Amino acid sequence: MATGTFTAHERIVTMGRMYLHMVLIGLIIAGFIYAVSMNFLLSGIASKVPEYVNGKYVIHENCPKLPKFSLFKYYVSLDLQNYVDIKRPANWEPQERVEAELRGLLGTDRVSRDIYQQTILYVTNGRVEQLRWIIPVSLI
Repeated sequence: MATGTFTAHERIVTMGRMYLHMVLIGLIIAGFIYAVSMNFLLSGIASKVPEYVNGKYVIHENCPKLPKFSLFKYYVSLDLQNYVDIKRPANWEPQERVEAELRGLLGTDRVSRDIYQQTILYVTNGRVEQLRWIIPVSLI
């Protein structure tokens, strides 16, 4: 009688492990498919960064492409100084570090957060705003 109980217990444990493995493998595959599809979507939103030449903004084939990381920084500031409360001057405003691809357009390595967001909005022709509804809908 003890061997029958042991066999039933082993079957239940084995089936539980099998279902757990199937769920984990499914989540890993779904996460990979989601990451690849979002990468494809973000590469469509991130366009080439124009250069300022002779008083005009010009896009040519050698222009660098906007990093996908900049699209994330459009929504969330990653500069620690914007969150840590330290002594600041009265006229201080949040700032962002500028990626190397955008330095030719902005001309500096740090700009205010508002100017950074306006630049990303300009470079993407407003398509970055679509991410406000695309990402939540894609998670469903």
